[in-house]
Amino acid sequence: MAGLGATISSLLWPQFSRAQQPTKMKRIGLLRAAPQPEHELNAFMSALAERGYVQGRNFVLVSQVGDGSPEQLPQLAVALVNQGVDIIVTEAGVTTVDARPA
Repeated sequence: MAGLGATISSLLWPQFSRAQQPTKMKRIGLLRAAPQPEHELNAFMSALAERGYVQGRNFVLVSQVGDGSPEQLPQLAVALVNQGVDIIVTEAGVTTVDARPA
């Protein structure tokens, strides 16, 4: 019986050790042509938290925000890509179109 316990233990150990590995910190890029109103940013962060994403624990928010000029968006998108984000979140419309080439 002791051999069975050792066998089960050795079979479960790899699964247990994988479960204990820290998850990779996700980098979420936020691309906007102009600064976002604080209540919108708070709503975004709350929606992420409801889905288990907590800033500083399993993700970092990386923002690239322009001064209101859509012409800056392609360069801001490239800056996010160069910072190694996993995903880029945009507002609808021109921001999304400008982010695609990056």
